[in-house]
Amino acid sequence: MFKELANMLIALLDLLEAEAASARRGIAVFCFTLMLGLGAGLIALVALALLTWAVYLLLEREMSQIGALFFCALILIGIAGSSLWYIKRILR
Repeated sequence: MFKELANMLIALLDLLEAEAASARRGIAVFCFTLMLGLGAGLIALVALALLTWAVYLLLEREMSQIGALFFCALILIGIAGSSLWYIKRILR
């Protein structure tokens, strides 16, 4: 009886060891993917800021500073709104 219990305990510990190794690999892959995603998001944010600045400088030639800022703000609100709409559509 004790021998069977000891064998079951050893099997359980082996299973726990294997699951822990698998979980470590999964966590490492998740962390690496998260870091890549955050880096790509940061690069996209900087690119959007530079693009907005370029549009502002282009519009500033044609209209006043206030008008250029207004249209750049409208463009950014449109991008943010369409991003939220797309996220909402994906999560449904």
